[in-house]
Amino acid sequence: MERTKQLASALSIFLTVLLVLNILVLPFIPGLVVMGRASSRPLSEQLSALFFTQSEDSFFYMSPAFFFGLALVGVWGEDPATVVLTVFLLACALCSAVILWQGLLVLRTVRAGQPFQHANARSLRIAAACCFAVCLMALVRCVWSCVYFHSLSPLFTYNALFIPVFLMAGLLCLVMASLFGQAAVLREENDLTI
Repeated sequence: MERTKQLASALSIFLTVLLVLNILVLPFIPGLVVMGRASSRPLSEQLSALFFTQSEDSFFYMSPAFFFGLALVGVWGEDPATVVLTVFLLACALCSAVILWQGLLVLRTVRAGQPFQHANARSLRIAAACCFAVCLMALVRCVWSCVYFHSLSPLFTYNALFIPVFLMAGLLCLVMASLFGQAAVLREENDLTI
């Protein structure tokens, strides 16, 4: 049991770091999408020029305020593909933040030595709903991209890969939620018989 608590503690640290990074990157998504669409240069070259050039406005260009401003001005005036990509990435980032938070809630009870609770089953159902939301958004974006670009090439992108990956993750979370819920019921019955 002690090894399980140590593993849960290590995973909690890892998930906390991922959640913080996810939240920190969230404001930059619209600006990065606009930058990537606006230039013919690869995104890595654009970021290099943006972050490693020395100008008096370099701090402003690296700030979230710049990216929010760029998003407000740039994204909604762009072509529909840019708007759809921005909304998709923002929604995926929000769903992943919720999934990470629910994972932290489950790990908290594991570290406390009381993993079989109805709260864990609820957390896993919420994580499953977020996984299914990402899967549905990826499916919609994939179909929309095929129709908009008159091509089947969107079927061979990361977007199409999100569909089966998040569908399987959602199903796994639902199975785990059922197991945790059933274990919580058995634990309650066991506590009542003593």
